[in-house]
Amino acid sequence: MSTIISLSRQTFRLLFLFPLSLLALQGFDLVSELVLYYIDDPQASRLFYAVGFPLVWFMTVFATAATFDFIRQHHRGVKPSVGRALTALGARLWSMSKTELIAGLAVMMGLLIVLPGLYFLTVYLFVPCLVMTLPPSSAFTYLAESKQLTRGRFWPLFILSVCIIALSVGLNELQNIWDATAESVLGRVLPRTFFSLALSSAINTFISVCFFHFTEIDACSTPLPNGSTK
Repeated sequence: MSTIISLSRQTFRLLFLFPLSLLALQGFDLVSELVLYYIDDPQASRLFYAVGFPLVWFMTVFATAATFDFIRQHHRGVKPSVGRALTALGARLWSMSKTELIAGLAVMMGLLIVLPGLYFLTVYLFVPCLVMTLPPSSAFTYLAESKQLTRGRFWPLFILSVCIIALSVGLNELQNIWDATAESVLGRVLPRTFFSLALSSAINTFISVCFFHFTEIDACSTPLPNGSTK
C-alpha cells in the first residue's frame, strides 16, 4: 500500500508540474474519441468497427509512448520537451507498430472470453516503454521483456489493468449522460475531450512512473559476479 501511495504521489507531482504538456501528449486520443463517438452510433457499419478498434488501440499506445519519453527526459534531469518526445516516438514508430500489432491482436482476441484478454493487457502493459527504452530489436523481444517485468508483480498490475478499463468505461458512460443533457454540440464535445485527455494523461503518467520504479528495483537486485547485488 505504501508503494502505491508513493507512486500515486509521484504521478500527481508530475501532473502538477507539467499539466499542459502532458495533456498535449494525449492528442493521439483525440482520434480515439472521434472513432468512439461514431462507434456509439447505431448506424455505424461493421467495417467501421473493424477499422475503428485497432485505430483506438494504436492511438492509445502512441500516447503512452510519447508520455513515457517526456517523463524519461525529466527523470534524466533534462528539461522535458513535447517536441523531443514526439520525435523520439517517430524514430521508433515502425518497431512500436509491429510490436503493438501483435500485442493488440492478443488482447482483442483474448477479450472475447475476457480473462485471457486481461492477462495479455497486463503482461504487455509496459511494451510502449520498453520499445522506447531498449535498443532496436524484434517485436517478440519487447513482448518477452514486458512479460518478464511483470513477473512477481502480476496481480497488482492485473488490478491496475482492470481499473484502467473500468475508469475508461465509467468515463464513457458519464460522457453519454452528459451528451444527453448538453444543449449544444460544443457543450458535448469540450467536456468529453477534456476529461478523456485528463484521464489518459493520469493513466499514462502512472504507467511511466511504475515502469521506472520496477526497473530501478530490478536493477538493484541484479546479481553481481561476486554474488552480491547492486
